[in-house]
Amino acid sequence: MIRTILFVFLLLAGTHQASGAVLEGRVLDYDSNDPVGLATIRFEGTSQATLSNEEGHYRLRLEPGTYRIKFSHVSYYSEVIEIEASTEDLSRDVRLRSSVITVPGTKVYDRAYDAAQRIILEAIARKRDLLGSLQQYQFDAYTRLVVRGPRADDDTTILVVTETQLQAYWNCLLYTSPSPRDRTRSRMPSSA
Repeated sequence: MIRTILFVFLLLAGTHQASGAVLEGRVLDYDSNDPVGLATIRFEGTSQATLSNEEGHYRLRLEPGTYRIKFSHVSYYSEVIEIEASTEDLSRDVRLRSSVITVPGTKVYDRAYDAAQRIILEAIARKRDLLGSLQQYQFDAYTRLVVRGPRADDDTTILVVTETQLQAYWNCLLYTSPSPRDRTRSRMPSSA
């Protein structure tokens, strides 16, 4: 008895699904006609959706009625089509336009440096000579920082004003790096 009821239920469920139409087709690139895999196909205004396979094929079962179906992919502009479904199967290919923005390439070199990098490398290489020839220097500096409130047409609120005046002097007889012997002296004694 249970088998008979189950059989009748499955038979009715199968005939219910067969009463609608099937919409199938492919999602393709507009320019190259290449398949667009993993495109989202969604009934607008609902959460019902499916994905195209790697070859761009999709298949949807539709009950009779009018549908707006949105085809989208992260690399393409979306396309919306309107379908009037009855009990007949429909075939519809959709072509999506690429939304990829082409930017100019960047050259990457294995050993070459731009002008700023060459200046930095040369300064590092000449550090000892430069510091050895520099005996002293001084400078005066003044800075002012104004932090304003949120911008509005009639708002002139100032939250903070800071001013700093600085005079600095540096005097060095000679720059030398520690000798290996000095580095040995500065180490902690080993526990022997």
